[in-house]
Amino acid sequence: MLGISLTDWLVIAVYLVGITFIGSLAARRVTSSASLFMGDRKFGKVMMIFFGFGSGTHSDQAVSVAAKTYGVGASGIWYQWLWLFVTPFFWVITPVFRRMRAITTADFFEIRYNRSVALLFALVGCLQLMVNTGVMLKGAGAMITAVSGGAISPVLAVWAMALMFTTYGILGGLSAAVFTDFVQGILTITLSFLLVPFALEAVGGIAGLREVIDDDSKFSLVAPTGITFFYIAVIALNALFGWVAQPTSMPCSAAGKTELEGRIGFTGGMMIKRVCTVAWVIVGMCAIGMYMGRDIEADQIYGLMAKDLLPQIMPGLIGLFIASLLAGVMSTCDVF
Repeated sequence: MLGISLTDWLVIAVYLVGITFIGSLAARRVTSSASLFMGDRKFGKVMMIFFGFGSGTHSDQAVSVAAKTYGVGASGIWYQWLWLFVTPFFWVITPVFRRMRAITTADFFEIRYNRSVALLFALVGCLQLMVNTGVMLKGAGAMITAVSGGAISPVLAVWAMALMFTTYGILGGLSAAVFTDFVQGILTITLSFLLVPFALEAVGGIAGLREVIDDDSKFSLVAPTGITFFYIAVIALNALFGWVAQPTSMPCSAAGKTELEGRIGFTGGMMIKRVCTVAWVIVGMCAIGMYMGRDIEADQIYGLMAKDLLPQIMPGLIGLFIASLLAGVMSTCDVF
């Protein structure tokens, strides 16, 4: 069965069919442009938290943090925690989007400036999101190929993901993204922590890691070189400007019932992401202990560990891992 068990295939099939079905059901809620782009601003705190988490978290971030950690140690956490100091500002900024009373960010630019500025923003935003979506799909396809031992084509994986989130995204609009991101957010958290207990057991826990890794700097959160305080400060400042200008920031902030839902939703979702980053670092540290001395490409570490560890635990875990991978990508791409 293409390198993975029948049980794994069943788990993947249930996810793919289920998530497309849930997203398509949201089409019933689409009655106007407001319901398509904003879901009529009817979502509560829990749905907004998972929506914020899903839209801002994708599988390639877990891959990149684990890969950097494998190379430099625990300080690899800063490849995602660069935005840690921006998180409190979301509590202040998100209500502003709701107070604009616009459907999309381009609408605001039309009101504030003129239609040509709105058109320019829409064109640039579309091009940016096309590139981002393509990069995420390509990365996820490569990782799925690695987990399946090269049996599943990355082209097949990319087409399957694109077809599904495009279908329910067009039919159900933002409501489809919010409903599916609730399920996919849970799976993304599962992806983040699924490998942790098995990886720690494989290396003998933290004590075993310290015996294998004799370089104490690998356990330090302070990067010896590269990421400095100035670098973090510049990235944080740039992130504030960049996030406000993202085409997806307004719906992610303003789809809640009130301003409070928007605040709790996006800020809470990003806090969950910060915790998940810790799990990605633990996996990368365990990879150092498991594969020390072997010539392995760093970007393949996350998938390789899943392939080596999960089938030994119980059937279906590889399928759950791949489904979680798909969820991590689709939860962001559907918003885009």
